[in-house]
Amino acid sequence: KKVFETRGREILEVGKPLGYLGMRISCDKDGFIYLDNEEKIQVYLETENMQNCNPVCMPITKELIKQIFEGDKQPLDEANAKSFRTGAGVIGWIKETTGPQLTVLRSIMGSFNSKPVTGCMELLKHAQRYLQGMKAKAIVINPDCNDGLEIATDSDWAGMYSLMGDPRSRTGIYCTYNKVPVYYRSTFQSCRGTQCDKIEGIQDMGEEEIEFLKLTEDSMIALSSTEAESHALSDGLKIGLHL
Repeated sequence: KKVFETRGREILEVGKPLGYLGMRISCDKDGFIYLDNEEKIQVYLETENMQNCNPVCMPITKELIKQIFEGDKQPLDEANAKSFRTGAGVIGWIKETTGPQLTVLRSIMGSFNSKPVTGCMELLKHAQRYLQGMKAKAIVINPDCNDGLEIATDSDWAGMYSLMGDPRSRTGIYCTYNKVPVYYRSTFQSCRGTQCDKIEGIQDMGEEEIEFLKLTEDSMIALSSTEAESHALSDGLKIGLHL
């Protein structure tokens, strides 16, 4: 358990970490393997002069999303737009390798990639502060874990409507093999949320009638979304099994 072979070329030994695709791979005397991006994150933060920033504990917050969509929509100048896209690229790489908790943040940043606006710089600074707090965290491979494939999926049912006016629902999927993340994704679905405020004559209805309309419409949404959610789970299962 103390020595591991990687791709038949290098030996991973206790106290002698290896570099692989920008990640650091290390192990301990009990056979646990650790994958982290601490060095890559540190270099990026130093490049952005954020190496001494105060960390935050959440990758993204509802308040921050609302601030961006309600704030100034003025496009960023070329220099700031480049800085934002570079940051989104770094976040994307960390997400794909050792940071599944960055999935939603990367998705939100990606929605602004083509036309970043003024509020995106605050989003970028928040992302950098989160990287500061998570840079020493690692994916851990436990040699004694044999839990096999596990899949979790959920959706927020038009969770962005009150923040940015988008009625679509966001679906997330998270797959692990022996507790190690192997596939994860967060994306908008074409499911629509309740919009009872747009129904003709709703202002003349009582509370009970309005609640009935919401219940009815939400039930229809759930029924129409079953196929999409099953499809997402099916794809995730195939990919998880493949990995």
